[in-house]
Amino acid sequence: MTENIIYFTEVLNDTIKYEIALINLEAQVINLSQIFLLRGFGISELRIINSQDLLIRNIEVLLSEKYSIKGIHKHLDCWINYVKQDFYTIFLIIYNAIQTQIESMIMRYLVVINEPLIYYESISTSILERDENISIYNSKIHNNLQIFIGKYENSPIFEIHSKQNVSIYIEEIVFHRNILTSYQQEDSYISSSLIYFDCLISKVVLHKVVFETNTIINSVNTLVFINSQSVNFDDVVFNNSCQFDYNLIKPYLQWGYDLESKIYLEDVKLSFQQKCLVGNAILQSSKILINNLTSNNSFGQLSGSLQINVQSSGSVLIDQSHFENIFMASSKQYDSIQQGGTIFIESQSSIIIKIVNSVFSAINSYISAGMLYLNDNQNSIKLQLGNLTLNNCYSLKGAILYRQISSYNLTNQKFRLQGISIQDTYQGFLNYQNSANYYYYAVKLLKNYLLSERTKVYLIAGNIQMDNIKIQQIYYESLIIGTNLLKFFFSSSIIQGGILPINGLIKLENQGYENECVIRQVLISNLTSNLDSIKVDYPVQIDSTKFIEQQQVCLTKFNNDYAPVNLKSFHSPDHYYNNTLTLLNELNLYYQKQLIMPIFLLTNITNLVQFKFIELYIFDIICQACSLSLLYLHQNEERAMENKIALLEFQNNFCGSLSCFIIADNILSISDVNIYKRLLYSEQESEKLIQYVKYDVELMDFKCQNNSAVYGTCVFIKNQNIQIKNSLLMNNYAKMAGGAIYFEGRNKLFTLLSSKVSENQALYGGGIFTQNLSQSNYSKMGSIVNNNKGTKYGNDQSTNPTHISITLNNYESIFFTNVKMNDSNTVIEEVLVQNKYLYKNKYLNVIYLPNGQKISEYKQFDITNRSYHSKNLTFRIVLLNEFREIYNNLSNSKCNLKSRKYNLGLSEVQQEQFSEDFTNKIEIPYNRETNDYNLDDLILLFNTFQQDDLILQIEIKCDRILIPIFNQQFPYEILNYHNNYSLHLNIKTYPCQYGEIINKTYGTCEVCDYQNNFYQLELNQEKCNLLDEISIKEITSNQLNLYPGYWRAYFDTNQVEYCYNLPESCLGGWKEGDYSCITGHIGALCEQCDISDIRGDGMYSISGPYQCGRCTEQYINLFSILGISIWYSQRKYFRTLLTILMSTKSTVTIVINKLLAVKLQKAGLILVSQPLNEELLGKILTNYLQIIMTLTTFRLSFPDELNYAINSTGNPIKTVSYSLDCFLIYLNSIIELHYLRMLWQLLMPIIYVLLFLGGYGLCILLKRCKYHSTVLFTTLINMFIILQPSLIEGFIKLMSYRAISGYEWISINVAYRYDTESHFNWILCFCFPFFILIAFVIPLAFFMILFYNRNDLDSNETRMNWGFLYNEYKKSGYFWEIVKLVEKELIIIVLALYETKIIIKASLIYIIIFIYQQLTIKYQPYESKVLNQLDNIMTQVCGFSVVLGIGIHVSQQNQEIVYPLYIILICINLYFMILMIKTLLKAYFIEMGNQILMRCQKFKKFLKFDCIQKWRFFENKEEKRKRIQIKFNKIKKQILSVSRIIQQGKKETELSIFENKTHFKQEQEKIEKGINSIMQKQQISSISRDIEITLASCKSGKANQKLFSKVFPESQQ
Repeated sequence: MTENIIYFTEVLNDTIKYEIALINLEAQVINLSQIFLLRGFGISELRIINSQDLLIRNIEVLLSEKYSIKGIHKHLDCWINYVKQDFYTIFLIIYNAIQTQIESMIMRYLVVINEPLIYYESISTSILERDENISIYNSKIHNNLQIFIGKYENSPIFEIHSKQNVSIYIEEIVFHRNILTSYQQEDSYISSSLIYFDCLISKVVLHKVVFETNTIINSVNTLVFINSQSVNFDDVVFNNSCQFDYNLIKPYLQWGYDLESKIYLEDVKLSFQQKCLVGNAILQSSKILINNLTSNNSFGQLSGSLQINVQSSGSVLIDQSHFENIFMASSKQYDSIQQGGTIFIESQSSIIIKIVNSVFSAINSYISAGMLYLNDNQNSIKLQLGNLTLNNCYSLKGAILYRQISSYNLTNQKFRLQGISIQDTYQGFLNYQNSANYYYYAVKLLKNYLLSERTKVYLIAGNIQMDNIKIQQIYYESLIIGTNLLKFFFSSSIIQGGILPINGLIKLENQGYENECVIRQVLISNLTSNLDSIKVDYPVQIDSTKFIEQQQVCLTKFNNDYAPVNLKSFHSPDHYYNNTLTLLNELNLYYQKQLIMPIFLLTNITNLVQFKFIELYIFDIICQACSLSLLYLHQNEERAMENKIALLEFQNNFCGSLSCFIIADNILSISDVNIYKRLLYSEQESEKLIQYVKYDVELMDFKCQNNSAVYGTCVFIKNQNIQIKNSLLMNNYAKMAGGAIYFEGRNKLFTLLSSKVSENQALYGGGIFTQNLSQSNYSKMGSIVNNNKGTKYGNDQSTNPTHISITLNNYESIFFTNVKMNDSNTVIEEVLVQNKYLYKNKYLNVIYLPNGQKISEYKQFDITNRSYHSKNLTFRIVLLNEFREIYNNLSNSKCNLKSRKYNLGLSEVQQEQFSEDFTNKIEIPYNRETNDYNLDDLILLFNTFQQDDLILQIEIKCDRILIPIFNQQFPYEILNYHNNYSLHLNIKTYPCQYGEIINKTYGTCEVCDYQNNFYQLELNQEKCNLLDEISIKEITSNQLNLYPGYWRAYFDTNQVEYCYNLPESCLGGWKEGDYSCITGHIGALCEQCDISDIRGDGMYSISGPYQCGRCTEQYINLFSILGISIWYSQRKYFRTLLTILMSTKSTVTIVINKLLAVKLQKAGLILVSQPLNEELLGKILTNYLQIIMTLTTFRLSFPDELNYAINSTGNPIKTVSYSLDCFLIYLNSIIELHYLRMLWQLLMPIIYVLLFLGGYGLCILLKRCKYHSTVLFTTLINMFIILQPSLIEGFIKLMSYRAISGYEWISINVAYRYDTESHFNWILCFCFPFFILIAFVIPLAFFMILFYNRNDLDSNETRMNWGFLYNEYKKSGYFWEIVKLVEKELIIIVLALYETKIIIKASLIYIIIFIYQQLTIKYQPYESKVLNQLDNIMTQVCGFSVVLGIGIHVSQQNQEIVYPLYIILICINLYFMILMIKTLLKAYFIEMGNQILMRCQKFKKFLKFDCIQKWRFFENKEEKRKRIQIKFNKIKKQILSVSRIIQQGKKETELSIFENKTHFKQEQEKIEKGINSIMQKQQISSISRDIEITLASCKSGKANQKLFSKVFPESQQ
């Protein structure tokens, strides 16, 4: 059925609308299915009457878009004329059906005006009575618009009217996004928008029904209205009910706003308000069962979710339900109506209500009740609230339960709250306030009632029992306010945390009725009135532009009919939150000005009222603003039977302006309390009187500890007969009177049985303060009252002062005294101290005081914080009575002081007499301001600290002391008095502090005047030091502020050092030692790295000269150290291994050449000296670097990279060991790092040798090379020569020290002190033996071996084993390698011993170099003239460099001199390096000739130029041999011709030779020299080289084999 419309409307009226339809059906059985209805407008589509069995299945109804209307507008007249309102009508009408079933129905996007969509009506009971059934299943009703224009008419989705016995079952129906808007309706008429069932004797069941996002505009209706005999809700969900949702109403909203106006969301919200009186449902029934109901985010003006009207004697059960985000706020016309509650229940008869196993969360009520409102009209009622969880439930009054009636004497009203968990949070309380901003009529009420009226339970009359209530955090809210409760039972409950309410936690008022109050097993703790305990945000300044509402107008054709897609809010959420914070701060200010009522307040306790408190625990309550107490019993009549309080306990409470517990006959105020300075400690009545007295209150097993108040901290009693029994009152404090108990009352009895009142304190009456009461003897009652302290007065008993005592530290303690002498006329007492002075195994009573300054002005220097802290010393004399109570009113009295030196080694008779020489005061008058004899300004003029056997003894005598003289016979009365009493006080003075010196004259301590530039950092000195303006910026008496670049060792170090190696590393300042260094540096002069993370900035190791870099975290073990030592720092290690390899290879080559040369000489061949070898040059270069390295210790301004390069090249093993500091530090707990480095330096050569020899052994095993003993010996000797300097340097620096800042430091690591027993042991057991071994034993052994074999140096064995030591030297200079070792050792020793003395060090080094140079010139030790020349030049360069280094060091301030010296230094060293490089290249070309030749031949093939082809550089081996052969033949001919001439000349002149032999010899020498020069010029030496190459490379040549076997007949190698 699609788009049916009506044209002739005149025939229709309201009377016949329900009588006609497009389809009218009347039959006993009707089955309708698969119906699709696209509505137009007109009359109803379907009307069914008189059916016994009706089934409607799979029906879908929606409105055609052609006839859709925008029916939401503020003004009805603006759109109703354009709409045929009478024809948006009912869709389905059912009359007189017996069995009705609707299944799978969908109704969507429908519009209906003033009528329901489905209407059901039963037959009248006057005609017929019968049972009927209505079932609706599996349907969905969504996005429908219901418009209500008329008055007193219903327009729901479903409307059912019946007086028959109807069973209504609704299951699995979803109501989604339906809107009801109203234009005219009386506020007192309540209908519904979705379901309206008016069936008085029916049974209604809703199962799995969902109400999702349905709203009502400008109407007080609710969603569901059911009036029946019973109602059962099972698994029903209400979500987002009666909430404003712009997106929901937007499709139906006629805009109607002026296009030029800026429209905000607030305009629409104010025009289309949600005014639902009840958020979800109104149920009227005698039996209501609700199970598993969910209600979330609903709003109602008077009830947030459910309103239940129980008919006749009925019952309500709500189980397993969940209510969350429920809002209630009444508009102005409902302000006087006291309703509210998430659940509102009213009844005209007796009812039983159970709400169990449910959760209520975020209940925000801005009216009377939060969770439950009861309106029972004084009928019988039984209410049970059990196993409930309430989270952030708030209301203005009665957040859990609210009930108010006019009659009080109701015995049939029973309320039980059991197993309720209440959890409030501060954020939830803030959200409660913030939500009020969205309900414009809620803010005013909230502001008026938020603090003063709020309570969890508000109840008038009835009996209430509260069991197992657990409250976590409560804010400004009472638990219960009850009036005329007949019975109040509160047990097994806990209240913890939160802000105390103004009206108190439990307030019970009685207006003359008989009442019973029982509180048992209740704990209240951690409540406070201090708002500092919560974090309060403060409002910020936000735009305060006032919002002006824009009104809708009627549409014109020029207006926009469509609502905008999105609308912005005029006020942001921050604006509302800011308003909330403003309100909260106003409330907090108001709260802070209020006086807080007691936690428990029971008023008007008459003879008809009976109360019992058993096991009430009140802990940790902080209530400075409490006006009275924590527990207040207003008992205004004497009683026939006593009230009992047992096991009451107060602990750690601050109880406010009076007491923690008050029992009084009226409501007190502070002005009602008047004290007369009287402490109760004495006698009273006998125990016989106790037995006959009737007590108003019996307080048993009372425990009160660690509480604070003003009067009677534990209990304040006024005009009551009270008995306290078996109680403990300890460690309490009262600001005024009665540290534990305050009692006031005429003709009233106060007894204290078997109790203890001890260690309490007050201004008056530290234990018990009484008014208008005779004293009692509490000891006879079995009670103990002792150790209490009345600061100003103890009790009313007055005796003469009989003792003198002293107090230090402002009365923190008063010293006890001990009788030293007592006879009939003399009493001498001595002050007892706790920490006694030990002298020769004997403890003496000695106190410590400062000397040389006023006692009160003494400040102790805290070396940790580097500041003075006042010790707050006071020195007072007080007079005590026989009860050791202080006497205060001693005006016009005085005490006298005398003193003497007291030598502990002498007897009393031998001591000096008392005099007036050692104190600045002799007579001390009584001080009325401090109420004692004030000695704060006393100055002691004697120092006893440096002499253990000497103390200062002071004698004190006061004129008010009267010692009674008792009769020795009965009755022991006082016969007379005497005043020969003195107190002896033994004093040791404090030692002088830092910044103080000892005055020689008086022996007192005097402070150095830093304002006149004097200071002293050491103790027990007699002179102050004067400020050094170069290194010290500013001072105090005992602290120095150094300039950057300066350093000192310890706090008490006067000597300041300049950080000459790296001034930037020393920060100076007020700190000293490690903490005055830059990050990563420690040690003397900040030269060491913080490898052990001493300062907590991480581990740092050496990254350059006196520079540090951060270590990375690695897990290292001994094996990984070995691997890393080869791989991680491979450049340094590989260079060392490469040096060994090259040295060994070159040495083997040299040895073979030497042995070959020896054989050739034996064979009669003439050979020239050996050519240059890179190994020999390398040894000279190494020697040069090791010597030139000394320049880096002269504090010259070399670049760090250059310093590092020279050091690492000249001393590789030291650099390697430093680079492994980050790994070695993990062993620092076993061995300190500087020893570990030396062990590592000893271990590294062994590792290198093993690695090298291991590779060599592997090569032999693989038959890639053959065994030579030369390899083993050369490796060991070479390693020793290379690494000996660094080892000697390390051991010398370990055994030597540097004197820095007055202390001796280990030279190699100035972070450690030299003068320690541990270091001495290391020197003795480790350093010295190894130093002797390496520096003397091994070099001496080398020398002895060479000396022993000096005549056999050319033998195969000697040359192969020890040739490395003398290969390059002449036979006469075989020991020259040892000479060079000695030279380097001497240089290293000088460097170590004179490290800081640059000029001396440089001078001695120059002398050593000069001596070596002279020896070199004299001996010319090298076989090669070139090497002699290089060694001589090297020595000269090193000597000149040292001289230039001295000049640069001395002239560093004069740049005109320094720069030229630098240039000269660079030039001469550069010259030598170029010379070395040139010579090395030449040597490499000679050695690598074949390889170079082969590469040149390959290169020659690519070059076709004739000129290049003729270059000798590109000759191959064969061409070169031919060229040499040709030249050799020419030379041979010349030699033969010359030989013939010589032979002929010999024959011709043979006779004349005898005559002139001398002339002949000269001629012969000239000829030989000429021959030799010719051979050299023709490169005859290349023949020898070719022979060597031939022997090494050609194994199969016959001529070569013959030559080799001829030269070496004993060997075939």
